[in-house]
Amino acid sequence: RLGGGAPAPSTPKLLTWCLSLLALLLPCLGPQLQSQAQSEAFIRSLLGDLASKLLSSPDFAQQEALMLKCVQLLPLLPMEPWLQKAALESGAVHASAHAYLRWKSAAAGLGKAPDGEAPLPKAIHTAVQGVFADNVELCVRAVGDTFVGDEFVCLQVLDQLCSMDKRRRGTFRELDQEHGIVGKLLVLWDFHQRAALESPDPNTSSSREVLRKVVELLRAVILKVPPATLLQRMREFESAELIQR
Repeated sequence: RLGGGAPAPSTPKLLTWCLSLLALLLPCLGPQLQSQAQSEAFIRSLLGDLASKLLSSPDFAQQEALMLKCVQLLPLLPMEPWLQKAALESGAVHASAHAYLRWKSAAAGLGKAPDGEAPLPKAIHTAVQGVFADNVELCVRAVGDTFVGDEFVCLQVLDQLCSMDKRRRGTFRELDQEHGIVGKLLVLWDFHQRAALESPDPNTSSSREVLRKVVELLRAVILKVPPATLLQRMREFESAELIQR
């Protein structure tokens, strides 16, 4: 008790108050948060010490409301490239993806079909999309290594890459020339093709949607590269099953 009066607030209540206060403050701190020199220590603490740990909480059923408030903070941050990178390196994206999978598993355990419009999954989608928005390097890193096996994040990143050329012309050529995206997409295809085939029910495997997005992006890139480059890629990857198709 505090001063012999009312009992001290519980930890969840304190966290709820803290997260609500941050939700009010972050939009007001935009210019300061954009500056890496001024805000990097705060951002890394917010993402690594608070968001990542809270979203990784083992007690999902009891913490879902707090997780929602926490993940709703990410879109309030000004997504500068350095900040997007910090979100990835802090583990906040990994933790968000894990929270999404646990929400999906909890829904299945209750015999419910997962509702993507429910508050928590919708907030996680928005947060993860913001981390990768218009950041070619981070997207390539995600599908080329960091999140190859994570269907949820792969789909968000592939969506970003598929639409990026509309907002920034020349993106598809950049992906080919500077990032070797064709080779990375073929590796991603092989991984998720195996995952789909090894799934207990291949027809409902989330990897099937990843495969569809890989084909969509690969087709878009191929249509944008010069004919000579296309021939070169065909020779480089002539043994790849997806290219043969």
